[in-house]
Amino acid sequence: MKIIINVAILFLLNSTVCLGDGSLLKLSDRKILSFLEDTAFSWYRSEGLTSSEQRLCKKRTKEVKVFLAGGWDSSSEYIFKKCGQQISALTDLNVSYVSNASDCNLYVGMGFDVMKDYYKDWRVKNNSPKPNSDSFIWDLSDDFEIEHSGGFINSKFINNEKMIEFYSFKILATSLGFTDYSRHHKDSIFLEPFHTGRPPCDLDNFIIRLLYQKQIKPKMKMHDVSKIVRSQKLIEKVYLSFSILKL
Repeated sequence: MKIIINVAILFLLNSTVCLGDGSLLKLSDRKILSFLEDTAFSWYRSEGLTSSEQRLCKKRTKEVKVFLAGGWDSSSEYIFKKCGQQISALTDLNVSYVSNASDCNLYVGMGFDVMKDYYKDWRVKNNSPKPNSDSFIWDLSDDFEIEHSGGFINSKFINNEKMIEFYSFKILATSLGFTDYSRHHKDSIFLEPFHTGRPPCDLDNFIIRLLYQKQIKPKMKMHDVSKIVRSQKLIEKVYLSFSILKL
């Protein structure tokens, strides 16, 4: 089953306020689970899924093999790989880099011109203004395991380390199953309709860590995930591990 999602990154950036004093302890379990549901259990931009399927858990279960296509310089490549290290620490998935596109399961382009294999209407898009970034799940198994994903960063940001970092995290997060946004928590990378231009906040890192607990399986419903989280005290366990992993 092949499903394509194109999550266009908006041009607007907005000044943000902190999430309280930055303490995750101020958030109730209900608010954390609601944020997880908004960002990882919503996929209305997907193709080929029913409305109920759009709200199922999807995640990676295997090594992430990244191919960096296009004009990545040493500085931007270093930034992406640093982001990949953080994602690996949060998910316990190995993130590696391959030299051939055919060997990857996460294709990331610097510039839109290297993305023609991923867009049916590439010729039309290539002659229109390009978004700042895009990220999508390209291939999803019948068991809702993410098999392949991709994205690109507009090459105009090649010398902007802050934005390279921000969009690298966005592409990585989408590739893990975070396919939607939230209007809450204004320092989050998942903020809609604005974007912070900052790296993930503590809450972003926390829900990535939570989704990738082994007790949460692909194709689960949010209701069942919530029951498992509460019965097995996963939020408390993630708090403990997060205090060690916090980067």
